[in-house]
Amino acid sequence: RHWLLQHGQCEAQLDHWQNILYVTIYGETRQLTKARQALHPLLQLQQEGAENGHSALINLMHAVILAGEGRWEEAFACTAAGENQMAQDQSHWSAMSPDPEMIRAILHLQKGDIAQALQWARDNEARLQGNLRFATEEERIILARCYALNGERDKALTLLEQIIDATTRQGRLINKTRALLTIAIVHSHHREWDAAADALLNAIRCAATAQYYQMFFDEHSFLQPALLRLQEQGHQGWWQAAIVNS
Repeated sequence: RHWLLQHGQCEAQLDHWQNILYVTIYGETRQLTKARQALHPLLQLQQEGAENGHSALINLMHAVILAGEGRWEEAFACTAAGENQMAQDQSHWSAMSPDPEMIRAILHLQKGDIAQALQWARDNEARLQGNLRFATEEERIILARCYALNGERDKALTLLEQIIDATTRQGRLINKTRALLTIAIVHSHHREWDAAADALLNAIRCAATAQYYQMFFDEHSFLQPALLRLQEQGHQGWWQAAIVNS
């Protein structure tokens, strides 16, 4: 913070950056009350007239939090607003923002809108195939999941293993956890419960280092048999809260 202030960043701008980081960190680690508290001044700034690129990033972050609460209509509305704002302003804020179409595809998957997610995959497959850059990693994880939904199980698993290899070599936990979790979802989709439980346990262990818990709750409806299988095997932990009691 001191270095940034010395190099021309104003105090208010630093507070905005800090809150953006807090929303992301608290959201991924399932500290949702703190995430909302950090989001509040950003929403206030948005109402006061933030530049389009900054407002777009705020909308996309808000969409993710709303989706985690099951407020789908509001989440999609925020995503659309962010997409429109980003199209009007390709600033540094836009450069650090997630792609709105990717966020929309994630929401469709979590909500169970399979047709819309598969359309995103068809529209983006050519761009993502063979693109091994870190910047496209999360999109490729989503693409792999769409492959599985389209009956291309082996293609999905191959892509995810490539991502796991890269993230392991480079020490990046969050996308490694996402990829492992997606392997569990792929196996679950194909009713391979033992393989799903094994992959899920690997994802849980990977997540524990930095407490990346929220993604397990976002996807819990697709993981119930695998979660129950782990519990039956005698495993215990924070993830048991994601089991839906019938």
